Amino acid sequence: MPAPWTIVKTGNVSVKRCDIARFPAQSITILLLGATGSGKSSFIEALAGPRKKLGISGGTFESVTKDIQAYEVVNMKANWSNIDIWPVYIIDTPGFSDAKMAEVKIVKKLDKWEKKSGRITDTRVPGSAWGLLNIINSFGMNPGGLVVVTSMWDKVHKPETLNRAEARFFYLRDVIWKDKIDQGARIVKFKNTHSSAIEILAGQEYGSSLFMDSFNRRGNSDIARLVYTDLLHRIANVRQERQCWFEQRLQLVADPDPNHELEGAVVASLKDADEQMAQNIAELAKFRQSPVPDAGDGVNDDPRAIIYQCLHEMTLDCERFVQAIEFNFEA
Repeated sequence: MPAPWTIVKTGNVSVKRCDIARFPAQSITILLLGATGSGKSSFIEALAGPRKKLGISGGTFESVTKDIQAYEVVNMKANWSNIDIWPVYIIDTPGFSDAKMAEVKIVKKLDKWEKKSGRITDTRVPGSAWGLLNIINSFGMNPGGLVVVTSMWDKVHKPETLNRAEARFFYLRDVIWKDKIDQGARIVKFKNTHSSAIEILAGQEYGSSLFMDSFNRRGNSDIARLVYTDLLHRIANVRQERQCWFEQRLQLVADPDPNHELEGAVVASLKDADEQMAQNIAELAKFRQSPVPDAGDGVNDDPRAIIYQCLHEMTLDCERFVQAIEFNFEA
C-alpha cells in the first residue's frame, strides 16, 4: 500500500478544464459518480468559486454531463508523505440512472478512460440509493478511497425539513453505506458552497484503482450482469412507454378534428421513445448471450430473443398505423 497523502490548499482555489488524455503520471485523480441530478457538476461549480461560472450544472434531474470531463483543481495539491507535491484532477461523469443513457454506456466510458489515463486514485459519490451502491460494489474498489457526498443541504431551511434530512443522512450512514464506512469510507454533507467543496476534498487518504478488471460484455462479471439487467429494465420501460404514446397516436389519427398541438407533442414523445429503444437494442446486441444465470422462472432473457420481440412489436405497430390511416381515408 502506498504511503498516505492528503490534499492541501496552496492558494485561492478554482478549477479549469483540461485534456483528459494528458494527465501527468504523478497526479491524483478523483472520480465523481452519482445518479442524474445528484449534484456532481454542482460540486465542481462550487469548487470553481463564485467568480468563475463553468455552466456545467443544470439544476434539473436531466443529465448535463454527457461524457467524461476532466478538471484540474487550481491551488489544491496532494501532499505525498511530506515529500512530493502532486496536482489534483477531478473527473466528472454522466449520471447513473439517467433515463436516456444506459449504465452500460457509462461503464464503457469509465473503462475506456482508465485504460487511457492509468488509474483513478479516489472516488467521490454524491448520495443516492441502492442501485448506485450495487454499481460501486461491482467495480470492486477499495472503500478507503470512497467518500459519499450528500447534497441539497443548502435547500434545507425549516426545522421539520432539517429533521427529515438528518434522519435520511443517518440512514445512509448507518444502513445503506454502513459496510463501506466500516471499511474506511467517509460520508459528508455538501452545502453547495466554495468552502464546503474545499473541505470535502481535503484530508482524504490514498484510495486504490477503481476497476479491478476491465468491463467485458461476454464474461460473467458482476459489472456485466449489472449493466445487462439494467438494459433489460430500460427496454421493458421504454416498450411500455412507447406503447402508450403509440396508442394515443392511433386515437389522434382516427379523430376527425385532432388537436394539432397535442399531436405534435405525442409524435415528439413517440420519436424520443423510438430513439431510446434503438440505443438500448444496439447495446443489447453487443451481448452474445445473457451474463445473468437462469433463474428457472421460464423467462427468456436471451438478447437475440428480446431484440426480436422488440422489432416484431414495432413492425406490427407500423402495420396498425398504416391500416388506421387507410381506414381514415376510406371513411
